[in-house]
Amino acid sequence: MISNSVMKVLVNGFLSSPFDANVGVPQGDPSSPAWFNLYINSSTNIQEKLKGVQIFNITILLLLYADDILLIANTKIEMNSSLKSLGRELKKIGLALAPKKCKLLAITAKAKLSKALVTIGQDIIATSSSIEYLGGICTFKNDFSWSSDNPINKISNQLASAKTSNLYLNSITTTLMSKIISLPRYACSFNGINKNSLDKADIMVANFVRKAIGLDYTLSKSVIFNCKQIGGLGITRPSTLFSIEPICTAVRLFNSSSTITKNIALAAWNDLTFNEPFWNHVKNIAAQNNWSLQYIDERHSFVNEYETPVDPRTELLNNDRSTMSISGLGILDHNRTWHPCTISFWSNYSLKPFQQRLLFTHLHKAEILRNFGKDYPNCHICNTKANWEHVFTSCTMCGLEIKSLYTKWDNSSLKFNAPLIRLPSNHSLSCIPMDWNGSIKDKPLQQLDLSPPALTTT
Repeated sequence: MISNSVMKVLVNGFLSSPFDANVGVPQGDPSSPAWFNLYINSSTNIQEKLKGVQIFNITILLLLYADDILLIANTKIEMNSSLKSLGRELKKIGLALAPKKCKLLAITAKAKLSKALVTIGQDIIATSSSIEYLGGICTFKNDFSWSSDNPINKISNQLASAKTSNLYLNSITTTLMSKIISLPRYACSFNGINKNSLDKADIMVANFVRKAIGLDYTLSKSVIFNCKQIGGLGITRPSTLFSIEPICTAVRLFNSSSTITKNIALAAWNDLTFNEPFWNHVKNIAAQNNWSLQYIDERHSFVNEYETPVDPRTELLNNDRSTMSISGLGILDHNRTWHPCTISFWSNYSLKPFQQRLLFTHLHKAEILRNFGKDYPNCHICNTKANWEHVFTSCTMCGLEIKSLYTKWDNSSLKFNAPLIRLPSNHSLSCIPMDWNGSIKDKPLQQLDLSPPALTTT
């Protein structure tokens, strides 16, 4: 807490003049939001005097989130009365409403936009066909709909400026998940984005990955968006968020610490006549997966037909991935039969990014060291032909990679009681002989299906 201090505050990038501060916490202090909530909570006193509106027999007049205040009333008379009462309560704690930052969305009994006269003091509140609340935009045009601030454009801009050179595969996928896939999550949680836009995001992300890693543009999205355990990149497909986020939001609402939020959510779920897009969508998702809502261990959870609790996010993601089919280059190991060496590069950070990408593209028959015509391109480091033999034996970029790669492969071979794998420069009678193109010619060992898929060339 501050006492007997002199402070400045940062406003729109500029520092204010110094002023005395005898109470409160510094700007940006971690405890600041909690103190503000305690401070402004006295404004809820107006609920004792005013009507509000009835939703599932629950009265709602005022919604508070930090310094965002949403007032709800049945008539303009009630709204004006609520504003006056709120103004008086805020004045007691040294605060005031900012009329220029306020908006009014008013609907008549005949479901038409109204230009009701609502004021704060002498200022008339501007009427609008939409209001923004907590990042969502509620618009009225014959009916209410929710949207968001165009996350697809944000995805496009982020991808255009993303840098991927000299990055490991894990770094690329982690960045995509945290910086790109996260963008439409919030909008999906309240039906603020349509499925077509998310389908476009699928294509944008897939094309970015292909370009970033150096893959052929015919590599299937099924490889890009599938889990690592079967050979995918482990990236969540944006379009799956259309189902995942709404039902996960519903679970959070059912278990909210706010009694009002929880009761309204449960009432909306249980009311079969309640026709609202978000809840209709949630109910359809649950019905498609044969889920029902039960109260287990003091928590509301979805359960399957065997009454086993499910994690909606994991279930829906796995279901989506299980239905993907290969539409271009690439393969997936659904039966988990590949030798573990084929995906060892995920955890092998002694491999350089260049080497990781070679191994991944080889695994999926989308090799970036393809010969163009009858020749291979030159290695941009050594200025010699960039074929497999050069990359794995003499390229200065790969120094310790071959030794590290053999260590990983040998550990996997020992674990599964399989022969050691060796590339041409180290072939022996006791080893599985792998050619530079990844193929294994030893027929008896081929029947064990331990090898990575053979490289296709054009």
